[in-house]
Amino acid sequence: MSRYYPVFLDLSGRDVLVVGGGAIATRKVRTLLQYGARVTVVAQRARPEIRRLALLKKVQLFLRAYRADDLKGRDMVYCSTDSEPLNAAIGIECARRKILVNVVDRPKYCSFIVPAIVRRGDVTFAISTGGASPALAKFLMGAVKEKFGPEVGKVAKLLMKKRKKLLLLPMAERKKQVRKFLKDQLK
Repeated sequence: MSRYYPVFLDLSGRDVLVVGGGAIATRKVRTLLQYGARVTVVAQRARPEIRRLALLKKVQLFLRAYRADDLKGRDMVYCSTDSEPLNAAIGIECARRKILVNVVDRPKYCSFIVPAIVRRGDVTFAISTGGASPALAKFLMGAVKEKFGPEVGKVAKLLMKKRKKLLLLPMAERKKQVRKFLKDQLK
């Protein structure tokens, strides 16, 4: 049994710290911004994209070594530095302070892990192997991408428009109509 509970979080306006400024940190920053997080990056060096985002005031960037007080007021932390001892220390300190933390590729220090994600409009597929194999998650993500195209997002939009009327129906009738609609739309 996996120790991780699958959940979708609303990150709008949440304070997220990213420690590290390399390729992985850049991907994390990009994704966090898409979901509305307020992102602060602490890194001794940062890739050009992170620097550009800082100039555009999309992220706050501190080009310096990490300090324990960087955790103050954070809702979530991503750690992706080249230093194993630093990554471990941040993971342990976040656990002590009850701050959600992801130490990239080190499930031992994580309070959450990030699934492989496939988006089709408003539909999001999240695939996790519980930290066992990112390669397997990536493989499964490819299978999901092949199987489900943009039509899934379009169907979700159509169902959202019908939702108010559907909720007025008795449960058995609602299920019947939704099943028929899905069969017709996703042949």
